[in-house]
Amino acid sequence: MAYIGRQLARGENKLFDDISSSFNGSTTAFNLTVSSVATATATPYQLFVSLGGVMQKPNTDFTTAGNQITFTTAPAAGLSCWIMMQGDAVTSTSVSDASITPSKIGAGDFAFPNDVRLKDSDGSHYVGFQAPTTVSTNKIWTLPAADGSANQYLKTNGSGTLSWGNDANAPEGTAVLSTGETGTTKYLRVDGDNTCSWQLAVDATKMPLAGGTFTDDVAFTGAAGNIQWDKSDNALEILDSAKIKIGTGDDLQIHSDGSRGIITGSVSNVATAVSALDLDLRTSNYFTKTISGNSTFTFSNPAASGTASIFMLELTHSSGTVTWPGTVKWNGDTAPTLTTGKTHLFMFVTDDGGSRYRGSALVDYVN
Repeated sequence: MAYIGRQLARGENKLFDDISSSFNGSTTAFNLTVSSVATATATPYQLFVSLGGVMQKPNTDFTTAGNQITFTTAPAAGLSCWIMMQGDAVTSTSVSDASITPSKIGAGDFAFPNDVRLKDSDGSHYVGFQAPTTVSTNKIWTLPAADGSANQYLKTNGSGTLSWGNDANAPEGTAVLSTGETGTTKYLRVDGDNTCSWQLAVDATKMPLAGGTFTDDVAFTGAAGNIQWDKSDNALEILDSAKIKIGTGDDLQIHSDGSRGIITGSVSNVATAVSALDLDLRTSNYFTKTISGNSTFTFSNPAASGTASIFMLELTHSSGTVTWPGTVKWNGDTAPTLTTGKTHLFMFVTDDGGSRYRGSALVDYVN
């Protein structure tokens, strides 16, 4: 059946701690506590106040502000007192200025001891937010002043100010927040148990989605052999049993079996026709040249001392004499005699940076 009369209180009534021991006939303002915990009121009309057995009228005999009560007349020493706060919810229409602020229901900012829950329309379920179990310092995030665009994410500048941003590389299904650190973007990842954690935009164990620069060692692990970039050695290292394969049909393979280097498949050199008489060893190791007059050859850019440079010259000789660099040493210390109108093959080797070349020749092929 319907209830007739004033509705029952929906909250918990609270009896404040006794403040009468502080009465001295001159003090008018006193702090209100419940079990020694400061407890604020929203309005003086929420209180029942008995002073010396006489009920006091709100906003006439006393006023309130936060967790403090102020009497119009200072209570005399020894006067008895009890104060009770009604548990009924206070609506904005019962507040004199029709607004509810933190100072009227607590003091300062709102603080929730557990989670904050927002119920759905029928009140059967809710969504919520909850702080981590422990935090090392207080943190407030300031939201943007306006809504963002579709597919944008909420990012922080590292000092608590949030704004909207874009990231084309964000993994599907993750909310994205930037840490504000240069070159470092992290995501607020929601795990299956609704636990949130920061994750790198690109997992440090995976390749970048597009481009990117590696600044340390990089390893490529195979089923039987590995390849790695060794930063300290400044070298790409092909370890035992790993192979370099070149060509669609693996025409050329280079690898090591643990005790020796192996090159398999056919190797072809491109014949480089030269117009000048200088053979630049940086460009080829097989040269072709046709001469029709006196010609003096020179060699340039051999490998450094301790590394061999091996190259060949296919010389078509229609007329003229041929002069070689003075650093070339021939069999028997004598340069070969060439017949004009023939083609000749020369091979040269140096392993001291070009200080000395050893040469040999197959001469007088019919053109």
